[in-house]
Amino acid sequence: MISEPLPWLELNLLESGWCFLVILTAAVIRGYSGFGFSALTVAGLTLILPPAEVIPIAFLLEIGASIHMLPLVWKDIDWNRLRWLTMGMLIATPIGVYLLSILPEIPTRWLVLSLIFIASLLLLKGYQLKEASSGKSLTFGVGLLSGWVNGTTAVGGLPVVLFLLSTSTGASISRASLVAYLFLSDITALAFSGLNDLISATLLQRTVCFLPVLVLGISLGHQGFIQSNPKTFRTFTLGLMITLCLMGMGKMILF
Repeated sequence: MISEPLPWLELNLLESGWCFLVILTAAVIRGYSGFGFSALTVAGLTLILPPAEVIPIAFLLEIGASIHMLPLVWKDIDWNRLRWLTMGMLIATPIGVYLLSILPEIPTRWLVLSLIFIASLLLLKGYQLKEASSGKSLTFGVGLLSGWVNGTTAVGGLPVVLFLLSTSTGASISRASLVAYLFLSDITALAFSGLNDLISATLLQRTVCFLPVLVLGISLGHQGFIQSNPKTFRTFTLGLMITLCLMGMGKMILF
């Protein structure tokens, strides 16, 4: 019975349980920090599913997460910075989505996990971008990089996180701006994914099944943001992302 596919998910019981656990954990972290959901979801789900199936699910669930969070953070969004990030993202996202549709599976897995791993280590070590608050040009450039990465791997929020954490922007403003940016970038990437035939009925069915777990995790994470120590939780989040990446890389080397 464990090995039989469950209705809608088309995954067996163990695979389904792993998916729900990964998404719940990622949603709690997203609700707290404003980022990390796609990184954790992609790193976790690519252990059992190909990237071309996982990444559109991550886009859909990210949009759901942002819709749930936007009313909670609206007043803290940095609209000027968001404008320039979004312009860069809109230009570069189509390129990234096209690459996703033509790249072979194994190299794409390595690209996804390596990007998450490197970005997580940089954040964990407190990496600082020089002159990160120098204005529109750098902000626009970060948007370009994020759009390309997001279209290809669904973790385009991480370059933006690195950028925002290197400025003097407060935690509430950085978190709110990330929520708004990820909402816009994932809608864009999802639209181009649809044009490249990356959206299937099975993918949509799985996304619907995952939504209740997503809402629960976001709610728990938001309460954590209000009550907990942000520095401690961020360290935990990045450590978990690094662990998942190492698990994925280990699987590809051994199998």
